This record gives sequence, C-alpha cells and structure tokens, in this order.
Amino acid sequence: MSARLPFNPGLNQTVLADLPGLPPGAAGSRANQWLCSWAIGQRMAAVPPLVAAACALGGGADRLRPLPTIDAEPAPTTALIGSGGPWPALLNALVVQGYPPAMALADDLGRVLGGLVGTLVLSTAASRADRSEWPASHWQAWRRVLRVALGGGIVVDALGRRMVAAARAQLARSGVVLDLVLAREPAGLVLRGAAADDVATGLPVGLVLDCGGTTLKRAVVTAGVLQPRAGVPAPGVGWTGRQLVEHLSRAGAEVAPAGDGVLGVALGLATYVDDSGQPYAGQLGPYAELGSLDLVGDLTRSLSGRLGRAVRIRVRHDGASALLGARLDDPRVDAAIVLGTAVGQAVDPLPSTAARLQRSGR
Repeated sequence: MSARLPFNPGLNQTVLADLPGLPPGAAGSRANQWLCSWAIGQRMAAVPPLVAAACALGGGADRLRPLPTIDAEPAPTTALIGSGGPWPALLNALVVQGYPPAMALADDLGRVLGGLVGTLVLSTAASRADRSEWPASHWQAWRRVLRVALGGGIVVDALGRRMVAAARAQLARSGVVLDLVLAREPAGLVLRGAAADDVATGLPVGLVLDCGGTTLKRAVVTAGVLQPRAGVPAPGVGWTGRQLVEHLSRAGAEVAPAGDGVLGVALGLATYVDDSGQPYAGQLGPYAELGSLDLVGDLTRSLSGRLGRAVRIRVRHDGASALLGARLDDPRVDAAIVLGTAVGQAVDPLPSTAARLQRSGR
C-alpha cells in the first residue's frame, strides 16, 4: 500500500487574505472558487450578458448550458467540474474581441491571482491558521519566492496576458516584491517539464504524457524536439487503478515513436507522487486509485506489452513538471502555478540572494 501524503500542498483550498484591491467577495474565499475552469464558468454565469455572448460563440444555449453561479453551488461536484471545460476558452475569445464584461471578469481573475500569490508570500498569521496542516517549512518556502511562472490551459492568449497584468498590479498594491511571469506556451508547460532530462542516465525521453484533470496531452521527442500529438479525454470519475493504467497505456501506445530499443517515457501526473513516482494513497481526483497499485511497474508491463519493446518510465507531479518547464526558459523561477481543472503548484526557492535575505526580515 502506498504511503500517505504528509500534507497536501495544493492551492485549491487556500483562503485568500484580506488584501487591498481584491474583487468583492474574494477575501475569505478559496482559490479554486475563482481560478479553476469550472469556477470561471460559474463567475460568467453571474453576468447574463456575458453568458449570452459565450453561448452565441459556443453554438447556443442548447449546446452550451450555463453553469450554476458560485452562490448556488459553492463547492465543486463531479458534474460541475465536468461541465467547466469550455468556459475559459470562451472567455478568452470574448477578451480578444474586447467585450467589456469579459475584460472586467478577466481583471477580477487577475486580481484574485495576485491575491493568491500575495497570500502565500505574505503568510500572515490568519493565512497560516487557514492552512494549519501546512508545516512551517512550506510557508517559509513561499516567503522566499521572488519569481513565479504561470501556466495552464486557462491562461493562454489574451486572457492570460490580461490576468497577469492585473495580478501584477494587485501584488504592487499589497506591497509584495515579486515577479509574476506568463510562461512561454503555458498550455504545454507540463509537457515540456515532464520531458526535461533523461529518464535514466543515457536514455532520453521519447514519449511524454501530461495527465491532467480534463485532457491527457501527449507528445513525442525526436532529436531533442518536443512534438505534440492530439490529446485524449482524461479518465472518468470512479475508475479503478487497473482501468487507469490501461487508459494511460493505450494513450501512450497510440502515439509512441517507432523503434525497437528501450523507450524512455515521462509522465506529468495530476496527483502527488513520491521520489520513485508512486502516487500517495488517499488523494482525490481522477487519478486517485493509482495509489492502490505499483504505478511504474504496472504501467511498464502494460505499455511494453502493447508496444512489443522495453520501456522505462519516470513519473513526476504535474506541478513539479511545470516548474522544470518554466526553468528551461528562465532559471530564476522559484515557483510555478498552473491553472486548469485545479490550481496546481510547485515551489522550490533558489539559493539565497541579497533580495531574499532582505525579505527574510519581513
């Protein structure tokens, strides 16, 4: 049986501190009530003209049903999460068009993003009490952060740029000295980070899977170049561990590069794993049951059988993969936040600098 996660470092349940300039109702709410795909759909639902414009883009109300507002359904359900996928892209399209209600919501989301980062970095006594399960070392890690990269499918294109601009302004209002940057190709950040480095000494990565909550993204690596392939839907709720392994195996085999040598396979997985790549037990989400089996061993056997060749597999948490991907472009990045079906993260402060030493006295 897998060990249990010592604590949950995820940002979904992080309560926003009462910082100046946040949108009405943001202080005291959870990060996932604003910054996840389904929450964006709920925020759009509270603005009827915005919903009408989104439905017109999405093929009409019969094809795109508005979600319940956050007041009507404050906690996520399986149905709510499953219906959230299209809404951020529609909001982005309306921001591109310059539609004022869309731009106003994008600014609100950006201010919340800035408020989330500020909550983590300022780490007030009230914030620490809200996440009392976090050890002091985790709060200290966030206090030392100076550069955060933002990725995920929500923040592509105009929506991402507008959110980052609003988040930077929010951080300045809160007195937080920190750089927030939009990652290059934010939707592919986990894929690029998962592919970073060899699977083992002398064995380069040839196949990459980004196992997210909505889509399982795929890519192959040829001569060091990452080449994305079409994604497939993420697993459904309630799948067994065996069904999950077979889904991952099938998805990988469909796009795996030809060859007869050992294939290096890298996964960025939307669940926390230990240093060996084994998911911790007792987690939530579509990949939860992977903690009940030997993921690397079982997936190795299944994928090798499908391909008729040996494979060697490495598994990282998708937040950790995103941080590695961001550091490929900017080695100064201390932390990554990934916005999609959930609010993913990884934090790993770089060695002390004069600025960090100055901050430590805050």
